[in-house]
Amino acid sequence: DGTGVRYDEDGGLDPRGLAAKPASRRLMGLLAGVTMNLLLAIVLFSAAEAVGQVQFPTTIGSVEQSSPAAAAGLAPGDRIITVDGQPVKYFSDVQTVTTQDIQKALAANKNATTAPIVITYRAKGSSVQKTVTVQARTKPPTGQGYLGIGLDEQHAIHLSVPIWQAPIK
Repeated sequence: DGTGVRYDEDGGLDPRGLAAKPASRRLMGLLAGVTMNLLLAIVLFSAAEAVGQVQFPTTIGSVEQSSPAAAAGLAPGDRIITVDGQPVKYFSDVQTVTTQDIQKALAANKNATTAPIVITYRAKGSSVQKTVTVQARTKPPTGQGYLGIGLDEQHAIHLSVPIWQAPIK
């Protein structure tokens, strides 16, 4: 009949079937399945944390010609410290803050073609911090991004968590 309930020859419940078992036994079977799903999720997420992820430093790897970053004087090897006053630790932070600023600029003016973004950086080989305002593009060419900078792929940082700490991270 498609219900999955097993019947014996006389039409009664098959005593070997789950439907014939007491409610406590059926509940234990249900809870065992839910518990195993939860444990599997913990194991998989812990393994993902232990394997880790790759992040890139805020060091500029490349600057596109005629880009807003080039116009502001940024160069490969420069290390970005803050974007609009927000400290940045990884290149993905630079992208996130820049994207938020562009979205704010477009919300204020749908026709905006640039948005001012204040970047504090340390030039390659210098200990002096400099601040520039980059006129980031709201509609950059494909593959260039709002600022026209690329990340430094040679100095990737691998972030991972010891397996015993992963379930609580």
